[in-house]
Amino acid sequence: MRRLTSRWGGATAAAMAAMLILAACGDGDDTAAPEDGTEDPAGAEDMGDPVTLNLAHPFPAEHHIQVNMLEPWIEEVAAATDGTVTIETHPAGALTAPEDAYENAAAGAIDIGWALNGYTPGRFPLTDVVEMPFTFESATQATDALWGLYEEFPEFQEEYGDVKVLALYTHDVGNLYTVGNEITEPDLSGLTLRAPSPTLTAVIEAMGGAGVGMPAPELYDSLDRGVIDGLMIGDTGVNSFALYEVVDHVTVGNFFVGAEFIVMNQGAWDSLSSAQQDAIDGLIGREWSQVGAESYDRGNQEDVDFEEWGFMVTDVRDDIEPWREAVQPVIDDWIAEREADGLPGQAIYDRLQEIVGN
Repeated sequence: MRRLTSRWGGATAAAMAAMLILAACGDGDDTAAPEDGTEDPAGAEDMGDPVTLNLAHPFPAEHHIQVNMLEPWIEEVAAATDGTVTIETHPAGALTAPEDAYENAAAGAIDIGWALNGYTPGRFPLTDVVEMPFTFESATQATDALWGLYEEFPEFQEEYGDVKVLALYTHDVGNLYTVGNEITEPDLSGLTLRAPSPTLTAVIEAMGGAGVGMPAPELYDSLDRGVIDGLMIGDTGVNSFALYEVVDHVTVGNFFVGAEFIVMNQGAWDSLSSAQQDAIDGLIGREWSQVGAESYDRGNQEDVDFEEWGFMVTDVRDDIEPWREAVQPVIDDWIAEREADGLPGQAIYDRLQEIVGN
């Protein structure tokens, strides 16, 4: 109990006693405000110790995902955690090669990794389903389907069981780009084409071409030196990597989308305080993933200009059935291989078709 000081110097002992009795008979609340008039800090949430995390990826620092998705998010994380969580980006392969981004994040060589799923062949056998050709019209549509499958199928979630998933989304719709070759029908005989994933390698081979895997940062030189005759890539990738300087034809058919991940090392996540985790949990997942998808779709509308680039354009979207027939064996094989491995390939493929309304 705080010491009571009388305002009247002549107060009697009886009066003082009465005051003490009244104080003792109060409402029992012995929580007193600090005498300096400030709020009691005891109820304020302690965010925990400051921590700095690295976020590594193989793409240029100017990539629209870093500018439109990562950098605003990093600021939001800092604000939500009262400045206790700082995230530093390391682009252009400074800390990880494209094909190692996921495994390095899982192993703790980096804290957070971003890359295309297709850079790690065989690592995501169910996520590959979003690459089925001629399925989507936009990244936002594909990302919504991707999250629907991720949330519905435990087997899908198990593909990411060794990390903390921050975002899963797809890039914009991709098409077929070539150098000096007009492609008007599903016949790629004699052409060596870059494929962003094993599924797309199979698609190219089903049409008679030779598919080779190659990370996006290597494409310009390979096209310029004639190592490959063309490629499949998301349309915005042509702008991001200045490929309009080394290709001259595009066959438009909404050929594919490719999944991308942003994942965090589980140990790094577990080392955060519960308050920091709660704050970040509100900034990740399906909603944040759509920020990436929207950035791709916006870039597709604003930054992709075949006419300005001087491309010869062949649009096969209104006559897509021969192309679908040519690649149907790829879909059949994909389902059969997953089922043989004990995975619900048929159920996931069928559910995907239901989600997109095919």
